[in-house]
Amino acid sequence: MRIVALLLLFITAQAAAQPCDCSAAFSFAVQKIETNYAGFRDKVNKETAPAYNALTDSLRQQAHQPQNQTEGNCIQLIRTWKAFFKDGHVQAFTRSSGAASANADSIRQLYKNSEKVAMTEAAFKTYLQKEKNLHPMEGWWRNEDGGYKVGLIKQDAVLKAFVLKADSVYWMPGQVKMKLYADGKSWRTDYYMGNHSLQQKNVTVNEAHNMFAIDGVGLWLKLDDTGAILNKQYYAGSGLVRLEKRSDQTVLLVIRSFNEGYRQLIDSLLTANHALLTSSPNLIIDVRGNGGGSDYSFYPLLKYLYTHPYQRVTSQTLCTPDNIDRYRRLAGMDVFTKEERESFVKRAADMERHKGSFWSSSPVYIDAEPQTAFSFPKKVAVIVDGGCASTTEQFLLDGVGNSNKTKIYGVPTAGVLDYANMDNCAIPNTGMNIGYATSRSRRVDLGKGIDNVGVQPHVPIGKEVADWVQFVQQDLEKN
Repeated sequence: MRIVALLLLFITAQAAAQPCDCSAAFSFAVQKIETNYAGFRDKVNKETAPAYNALTDSLRQQAHQPQNQTEGNCIQLIRTWKAFFKDGHVQAFTRSSGAASANADSIRQLYKNSEKVAMTEAAFKTYLQKEKNLHPMEGWWRNEDGGYKVGLIKQDAVLKAFVLKADSVYWMPGQVKMKLYADGKSWRTDYYMGNHSLQQKNVTVNEAHNMFAIDGVGLWLKLDDTGAILNKQYYAGSGLVRLEKRSDQTVLLVIRSFNEGYRQLIDSLLTANHALLTSSPNLIIDVRGNGGGSDYSFYPLLKYLYTHPYQRVTSQTLCTPDNIDRYRRLAGMDVFTKEERESFVKRAADMERHKGSFWSSSPVYIDAEPQTAFSFPKKVAVIVDGGCASTTEQFLLDGVGNSNKTKIYGVPTAGVLDYANMDNCAIPNTGMNIGYATSRSRRVDLGKGIDNVGVQPHVPIGKEVADWVQFVQQDLEKN
């Protein structure tokens, strides 16, 4: 099981300037990761130890220097150090604490020169009513959590989304939140994050359902004049988890996150559509951008892929006091079932008896839970990209890789799985956190590791393909 937080690195100018004792912070990060990171003994070995020690000593000296006594500079030192491990499950990040402490007027002043659309909400309403040649995308829009309401207007051949409602601190009415561009049949955006930093993202537009999804950002929904969502089939979370009947032959299932918080949503959606799934010849599972979460979230999917018994490769946990405490904390979280919480308590007790070493309750290979093999779907296509990591890669290796009815389409995944089951902790007296993997897959000893390599697609999809879902659907239905 990999429980991975999807982390937004939101560093304001004020937060970056917060003072800190960088020497103490750096030493804390090194001690915690050297002790608890399950990949440390592999990454720092006889051959690599000299380079590691030289890097650590150099950065430790820099951590004493006056210019590095701010969180912004200190976190960069820690990130430079942790990059040695080349593991996405070793992380250093800042908590989003700057907004609470910074003066609102000073924040507004910082972003006062951001691009604007000189139009009030009332004027935009008049424009929509009187303009004769509106672009289909023009109108009122909001993001899924309702934090932003924008007007989308075409100016100079570009669709600009300007703020109508936001937090009135970082984002003020009129400021341009994003620009949308159509490249043939595909879309992209210049998107400005919460701190106004620019991100260039791909966009999936669904005009029929009055919505569009920005890779790694989320879903945007079109509104009517009263502020109601036009898509009557919308339900909370559908930007991350949704199911759509594409044709008489093909069903599309989109899952953008396996986070534990979406576990029940995934299960409920599959249960409600079980009859459709088990009567449709083809199933497309689009997990692009899915950075992981919890294995429990993909378990309900496995029965639709299952074709025959198979074995899974297990992992071992590094038994340190901090890593043992992780399972005690998990045992107190009500997102897990009673049986799961009880298993965490037992796991912590077993780890206590193996403190200081790697331990697993299982042999190297274990039998996957047997399932009933459904006749339908007959063919399952899974669409992946470089944003697929951690738990999503486990889903691909286990459920997808051991099925005779599946093919993977797209590009190689991120390759972040050999060391997993992340934990994180705060660096004392700072707004900084570190994260590290607590378990080590036995694939590493078998020579089957995927870190920095990824899961490879059976059918590569190149940049020349504008609509990946349509491409996959046509490939499934041509036979």
